[in-house]
Amino acid sequence: YNGALFGVLQFFSNLPGVFNADALIKLEAAAERVAPMIQSSLSYERSLSSALTDPVTELPNERAFRLILENQIAESQRNRGDRPLTMIAIDVRNFDEINSRFGHSTGDRLLGLIAQVIKCQLRQMDFVARSNNDEFLAIFPTADETVTSEIVDRINVALVDSRFFATDSESIVPELYFGTAAFGKHGESADQMIQSARLNKQQAKAKAPVNVFWFPEQTAG
Repeated sequence: YNGALFGVLQFFSNLPGVFNADALIKLEAAAERVAPMIQSSLSYERSLSSALTDPVTELPNERAFRLILENQIAESQRNRGDRPLTMIAIDVRNFDEINSRFGHSTGDRLLGLIAQVIKCQLRQMDFVARSNNDEFLAIFPTADETVTSEIVDRINVALVDSRFFATDSESIVPELYFGTAAFGKHGESADQMIQSARLNKQQAKAKAPVNVFWFPEQTAG
């Protein structure tokens, strides 16, 4: 693949003399026909993965997030009242300042750390993605406010224990802002829920040092 070995085609026979010169010519011709098909399949898989993956954090991107959220909303619509669904939007506190002070490569390393911390604190059924800049989005199927609060608390505690070294001598304790949105209460579609969660995240920023804004009464239009 791209000039490198990507596969081995092997044939076996118990009969002597099967793989003579004529047979080898035919096998080489067959390999030349098979190789492009395999290469095409590999290229398609890689392009599909790239289209749905954030290269900085290796998390799914917002496009992948929306696909999962729409699927989860459909499940909650079919089981309305019995299957809560919550999503959160997350921002990194003072991320622009960190980028300006230490450089974008340090900012990318910080995003990678935060991505792994968040991912490790989620339940197996949950889903987290990176959206734009320092924003992350997460889906919590079957989670009400109590469960969501427990997950957010775990993330915050884990971050305190994950001191990030911006330089050899200077470290940062990352802090996050959270905005939540509940299916049915703050939206019936992916766009409505994402809009509500982002709005609530902005209100969490305005209410610092409180970093979580829980389920306000207004809904997304």
